[in-house]
Amino acid sequence: MKLLFVPGEPTAGAELKLLEASGAQRTVSLANGYLGYIETPDLVRQGKGESRRQYFGPQLLDVLSRASQRTR
Repeated sequence: MKLLFVPGEPTAGAELKLLEASGAQRTVSLANGYLGYIETPDLVRQGKGESRRQYFGPQLLDVLSRASQRTR
């Protein structure tokens, strides 16, 4: 089983994108710290979901997804 360690807490939608990008079967996330929540870009732009608790802009998930592709 391939695990993807993430320095934040992805929401369900964000986790799906990270798993797809990395080819991993599960994420292991750091809750209550480091990057905070990781939400999908569309919800960040709309100010919905956990985006109010996300420290960084809507590009965060895309950056992490690209970085996770290097683990393949």
